[in-house]
Amino acid sequence: MDDQKLCISCSQFLNWVPAGVSKKTGKPYNGFWACPEKHPQKKPAYQNPNPPSAKAFTQSLEADFDRQRNIIRQHSQDMAIKALELMHKVDPEGLMQELEQAALTAQTNILNAVILQVKKLSDHFDKDVSGK
Repeated sequence: MDDQKLCISCSQFLNWVPAGVSKKTGKPYNGFWACPEKHPQKKPAYQNPNPPSAKAFTQSLEADFDRQRNIIRQHSQDMAIKALELMHKVDPEGLMQELEQAALTAQTNILNAVILQVKKLSDHFDKDVSGK
């Protein structure tokens, strides 16, 4: 048998015991996999000795990282919008003056100034959450 299997208990390679006749009972038995340390084997009695390639594992980690990064970024944007809403409730005139000033500075309209403020606050919260 060229297909090696691992013991679930100790992770050592299992030995293939070919079909034969029991010395104790004289009864025939089918071939089976046995642990060299005599750990009892339950079905399935092996693990795959060939884990995913390093490249596949790295790609999986990168995909997980990207998902987490997107979640953090979305959370930061949500926090920025909530912060602007709170600023509007607390000091609507002050917020409007700040947005008008931002619009003048960026030579744009109020809507784009709001978007810039959300981006600015998102970046701030993103740095706070990610620690960068």
